[in-house]
Amino acid sequence: MAGGPVPVWKKYTSRPVGIWEKIRQILVLVPNRSSGNPLPSLYRAIPPGARIQEARDYIEPVTIPAGDVIKNPYFKRDYRRNYPQVLGFDQTKVSGLLTLGSAEKPRISIGDKGSKELAAFGSDQIVSLSTTLNTVKPDVIKGELLGTQGEPMVAPSLNKFHWTIMKEQVHGMYNDDTDVYPCRLFTDSKTAERASAVH
Repeated sequence: MAGGPVPVWKKYTSRPVGIWEKIRQILVLVPNRSSGNPLPSLYRAIPPGARIQEARDYIEPVTIPAGDVIKNPYFKRDYRRNYPQVLGFDQTKVSGLLTLGSAEKPRISIGDKGSKELAAFGSDQIVSLSTTLNTVKPDVIKGELLGTQGEPMVAPSLNKFHWTIMKEQVHGMYNDDTDVYPCRLFTDSKTAERASAVH
C-alpha cells in the first residue's frame, strides 16, 4: 500500500476498546491486522433501508405494445418458447396444391364451383397422390413439381449450379427422340460456366 501500512486504528473495521485492545495486541501474531468486520455506518455509503421512500416513489416505465394488457397475453410475447412449429403435408394437401394451385399460382375456379373443388380436398377426404399425378396437367408437373425440363428440384445452396439434361452426343446411349431406352441422364454445370457459355 502506498505510504506504508495503515495503522489499525485508521481502518474502517470494528475493534476492541480500552484494556481489551491492549490484550488483543499482546495475544495476536500481527497486532496491526484488523478484525475484518466492517463498520456499517462507515462502510455503507447509503445504509440499508434509507431508500425506502425512493423505492415507494418509483414508477415502472410502460412500453407499448408490451406493456398493454389488453389482447396481449403472455404466451404471444414469450419468445423463449417460440419454437419452430412442425408443419406436415399429407397426400390430400399435396394433391390439392397440385390440382388447385397455391396463392401465388391459383388454378381454382371462381364462385360456387371453386368451393366445390375445395371441398374435394377437405380434411375429411382422402385423395391418393398417385391418382392426382396421373390426372394433373404436364406443365404443372414440369413447372412446379419439377423443373421446366423435368429435372429434379434441389434445395438452395451457396454452391450454385444448374441441372441440365445430357444429350446423346454427350452420353452416347440412345437418341432422345425415341422411346427405346426412356432414361434421362442429368449433369450439374456451374452457374459461372453456364453464364460464360451464354455470352
